[in-house]
Amino acid sequence: MQILAFITGSISGFLFNHLATRNNTRINRKLPYLKLKFLQVSPTIKIHFKNRTIHLHHWLNYTIILIVTLTYSVGVFDSIPSKGFIIGSIIQGFTFPDWKNIIQKKDLNS
Repeated sequence: MQILAFITGSISGFLFNHLATRNNTRINRKLPYLKLKFLQVSPTIKIHFKNRTIHLHHWLNYTIILIVTLTYSVGVFDSIPSKGFIIGSIIQGFTFPDWKNIIQKKDLNS
């Protein structure tokens, strides 16, 4: 029964992040653009510097959350479906072609 809960959570995490991160989906278009000086927190997390940008992809954020939940017992994240959701979200993040580009160099000519 736990494997079914894990698979359901994984599929849910994959689908939710697929809908929330693709540019042409209704959910993504409704996400606010929040940026305070050099830190952008929505729809993506980015730290802007003079000639570089650090993009904290959602797969990286979910990996950090997974490590914390595996190390410590953290409430709702300690359940099997929640861990499945997190792993499904990480897998979905790897479907982007730029998943490994964390530090991006800015084009100063434009």
